[in-house]
Order: sequence, then C-alpha cells, then structure tokens
Amino acid sequence: MKKYFKATICLLLPLLLLTGCSQEETPYDRYLAAREKLLNTESVTIERNEDVITLGTDVSAPDNQNGYQINGRSLIHFAKGQQSDMFTFEDFSTTETRYPPKKETSHTMSYFKDNCLYMEDFDDSTPNYCQQKAPQKDFAIHTVIMDIQDFPLSAVASQTSQQTEEGEEISFVLDCEKYYQYCYASIYKDYPYGSAFTYREPPVFTVFLDKEGYLIKASGSNYTVNTNGNSETGRSFSITFSDYNATTPDFSGLIPENYMVLDN
Repeated sequence: MKKYFKATICLLLPLLLLTGCSQEETPYDRYLAAREKLLNTESVTIERNEDVITLGTDVSAPDNQNGYQINGRSLIHFAKGQQSDMFTFEDFSTTETRYPPKKETSHTMSYFKDNCLYMEDFDDSTPNYCQQKAPQKDFAIHTVIMDIQDFPLSAVASQTSQQTEEGEEISFVLDCEKYYQYCYASIYKDYPYGSAFTYREPPVFTVFLDKEGYLIKASGSNYTVNTNGNSETGRSFSITFSDYNATTPDFSGLIPENYMVLDN
C-alpha cells in the first residue's frame, strides 16, 4: 500500500508542477500590477482630458431635445508626504448648453496638504474654502487615479494585447451588467442593472504600459441610455502619466489664511 501511494505521488508531482507553470500571466494581470505600481509610487504627474455629452427630451426646445457638452482638462502633481500624501490639481473646463445656446468656462485650483483640501475657483465670486479630511493615508492617491479601477476579471468580456514602440497596449471590453455591478456595488441589490440605465454598447478601456511595466497612458469610453429612454450620456477620457518618482507639487500659490474653513 505504501509503495502504491509513493508511486502515485511520484507520478502526480510532475503533473502538478507542470500545471502550476502553465498558468501564464494575462494582460489583466499586468494591468493590475501596473495599477499597484501607480498606487505605490512616490510621486507622479497626471494629465487628464474628458468629454461628456448629455442629451435628453425637452419639449421646450425646438427639436424636443436639449443637453450639454463638457470638455475638461486637468493637470495633477501627486507626491507622498510624511504626515499625509499631497497633490495640486488644476482644472479647466468648458460647458456648452444646447438650448438656449450658452457657453461657460471654469478654472479651479485644488491643493491637498497636511490632510486639508483647499479649493479655489478663479471664475467665481464664491469664497475659497478648505476642508479637513479624516485621516486616511490613501485619500490623495485614490483622488488622482480616477478611472484606473481594479474591476474584477469577471467584468472583462474580452482582453487583447499588442506590442508597440512605447511598450504594451492592453484593451479591455467590459461586460455591461458585471461592470455595472462593480461600479454600483453598494446599491446593486436594490437597483440592479437596467433599473436606471443600460449601456448602449459595452464600455471599453485601454492602457499603455512601458517596458518596465509602468502605466503611461489610459483611455476609455462608455455610453449610457436611461431605462425610460428620455436621456442618454456619452463619456470618453484620456490620461497620461509621467515623471514617476520625480514630481514635486508646487504649493507656492497656497496661502491658507485666504481660505474659509468648512465643517465636515
């Protein structure tokens, strides 16, 4: 009996080792590793561009439809600090309303330092304000890595990878319902997919990794349609990451006494 047991183990062991070695790393695995590098970086510069178009039924409009388009661009400098992480966040946006035709611009500057968020609106007469944030080490980094999500593999309908001169391009097509469940996990039970809106087509997400596995670019798009059919929204974005471990946020324009303190 013992001889039979030992012989069985000897036969199975190479098979188990072979099975373990055959589990190749996937593009999804490399994306998550790049995201982890971003989360753990000492500093980084991030430039974001985003477009949002919303259309909806409006009987007062000439063609019974109204809506708006927002074009935004922001520049973020993030760095880890001893007491809390920190960043500067400058944002420019233009909003164009379809009916009546109107165009508005916005220019804001945000600072996060010593666990306080300072916000200044250059185009508004409202006072600048600051707000003390609850102590949490990852507030700053999770604020600046918007759209770099850790969606589960189950939410990925398909993934592709190709090598470019810059490194690796990875593209994901996401499963509509499972991606919705990930994004709205806290309300999914009461508001399942389709109760408020559906995706007109599966969301897509593409990233570029350099040859060292760092995330250098990301882009994505999705288009949602309300269940009642009265409105729809299209959103697209592109992000670039640079100066890993070589960025220093500039707080020379921050004068704390010029900001009104708000209660949490």
